[in-house]
Amino acid sequence: MAEVVGLVASAFTLGEVAIKVIKLKKIYSDIRNVPTYIKKQLDELEVLSAIITEIEAEAEIDGLQGTTFGAMTLRYCKSATDELDELLQDLDKALQSPRRLRRTATKVKVALDQESLVKAGKHLDSARQSLQLAMTLKTYSLTKKIPERMASMYLVQRADVANPVTSSSLENQVTPSLMNEESFNLVSMPDFRDLRWSTRSYFGNITTSKRYQTVQERSGEIRKVQVSQARIRLPSWLSRTVWDILAYESSGAMMWKISTWNVRPRSSEIFKAARSGDLNTINSLILSGKASLYDRDEYGFTLLHYAILYGYVVTATSLMKMGHPVREQDTSGCLPFDFFYRTTSLANSEVSEVSEFVALMISSGDFSDEFQLLPSLGSNLARGTFWITVLKTVVWSIPGAMKLMINEMSGDFRQLPLARQFESFSWYVVEFDTLDDILFENQWSIDGLRSMMDDSRPDQSLHSFVEIYFTQYRDNSGTQKHNTIHTGRINDFTQRFLSGISVNTLTQRREYIHTTPLLNAIADKVKSLHGRTRSRAWERNLTIPIHNFLEDVSRAGINLVEYGRKELSLLMSTESARSVRYAFTDYNSRWSTIGPYLVSMKYGPNPEDWEYIWDYMVEEFAGDFWEMVDNPPLAIPGGWVD
Repeated sequence: MAEVVGLVASAFTLGEVAIKVIKLKKIYSDIRNVPTYIKKQLDELEVLSAIITEIEAEAEIDGLQGTTFGAMTLRYCKSATDELDELLQDLDKALQSPRRLRRTATKVKVALDQESLVKAGKHLDSARQSLQLAMTLKTYSLTKKIPERMASMYLVQRADVANPVTSSSLENQVTPSLMNEESFNLVSMPDFRDLRWSTRSYFGNITTSKRYQTVQERSGEIRKVQVSQARIRLPSWLSRTVWDILAYESSGAMMWKISTWNVRPRSSEIFKAARSGDLNTINSLILSGKASLYDRDEYGFTLLHYAILYGYVVTATSLMKMGHPVREQDTSGCLPFDFFYRTTSLANSEVSEVSEFVALMISSGDFSDEFQLLPSLGSNLARGTFWITVLKTVVWSIPGAMKLMINEMSGDFRQLPLARQFESFSWYVVEFDTLDDILFENQWSIDGLRSMMDDSRPDQSLHSFVEIYFTQYRDNSGTQKHNTIHTGRINDFTQRFLSGISVNTLTQRREYIHTTPLLNAIADKVKSLHGRTRSRAWERNLTIPIHNFLEDVSRAGINLVEYGRKELSLLMSTESARSVRYAFTDYNSRWSTIGPYLVSMKYGPNPEDWEYIWDYMVEEFAGDFWEMVDNPPLAIPGGWVD
């Protein structure tokens, strides 16, 4: 009898919480100066109330209502109800003036004084803390029942195998509350996503979120459902287990999921194995029970975070095949995918391995919302997170990624205007071997790509194309190394891309950049040649990409004599190109040293005829030297040297 009374009282109390939250949201909708944090607190209370309601249903099955934890949970829920009731009374008094009543009757929003808003915020915060404590107690009590529930499920499964169920025996069978028929009608079910990891706390903490997700049922009906999530971290002195709870409504019935994470030190063997890409050690630790696939460190790094960060693509792929989640965030909000292009170890991976990793990553995680942004993202990176930029890089550089993106998008990507299809295109992220496949698959032509060159966007301009040519080009002797995971030559693409371009277009200067595409690429290349200035080796290393680029220009049908004449004319008429020293930059120490002046250039019908003339003009410092010798600095009276 005590269990029944406790269950009814708890359900009634939680029902009161939900009703009072709805009333408060309705009242605050008629007040015009409600702060954002109050609205957020109300949303969190609504999520907490919905999740605790589902936990109560689970507690009914496990018989937890008559326990000490059940009584304490009821007490905290009652405390939250009292706080909300007191807040409703305060708001009722604050809005009882005739003037405000007339405003409400005429649908004009009223305003509350600052003292009332501060007091309301305190009431809501107190109610939220009470519900958090109630959820912590209820979750902890459920953990103690997990072994018993698993054993009972195992016995039920064995009984089902021993006594097969026939169609006649199902006619009058009652379906359990947590195994209702609606749960079997879903082809795709909402999953945990985009919950940032929270640091440990002596009192515990909780993170909540609410989103809408499209769910397709077996009947073919597509519905948009509201998904509520909560991440509960128990007090650090009580448990190192973190609980993720998800609840949503399906065909009139509430469904929910629970998963857990184990928090381990960063120095644990499982994380060392992930950082070294040792898949055998990871498997042995998991099979022996010394570690788990769902282990995380204090900063929220998962095994997948470490594997990708240290460039072990094969290990990361194996972890995803084992069922590792792909959309988990660390304390800074970074997904594992964020670290895909931050590592230099990818150079040791095969193209097929990287392609398999990307395909599995996209298929394992729901990236449809982010893919929808790509045709409108462009170069405005502020509109998306950093990892969306990584996603854009993957689409234009990894074989097959563009096709996966198109399949994930809800609309027909190929029906968009050409400018929209190329909106996310950037020379800085493209891989030329992959670009040929993308053009062929989408029936895009080189002429169409050339027409999309937008000088207003630096990453789509001809300047950027020539700059990337100098950066990525690798000559036959292997003098220059390719800086991406691919090593294909770009000569053939360059010849096709420049075919039909006039000399005026090839030497056109952009706004705010007073140099031609070739000279701009040369200036950028000089910056990376630090450390070779004494032997003038940088000039020889600079000559190689210049001559190879000119060879591709010549094969594209452009007259090198006419091209050189135009380049020389623009160089001599551009004072800023000849009056500044080109700096050598050491990117390791971020130190720049003074480089040479570009004095002039020579050109001819063959690439070997071209030569850029540089001069350090050290004599300009001679006058300063002799001036300092003739007029030394005055000695300071009382100094060491008189």
